[in-house]
Amino acid sequence: MILNTVFLLETVDAAAGIQELLLTRVEWVTCGANLNAKARFNRTSLEGIAASASSCNDVVCRMNSLFHLVHLFLP
Repeated sequence: MILNTVFLLETVDAAAGIQELLLTRVEWVTCGANLNAKARFNRTSLEGIAASASSCNDVVCRMNSLFHLVHLFLP
């Protein structure tokens, strides 16, 4: 009984643990990529900086929903 309660609480906590709610558009994906959470400025060449996207001008108007089912057909 205790394991079922812990499992339920972990499931609810994981679902409620959204830190940033971003809309599914290219604009929000590219702007969200600029977080650089683990950037280390230890060299002049900036090799320790996480990858980022600079363009926030594109908007996706529609999407092929079958694209998300591709993994079901892969070996």
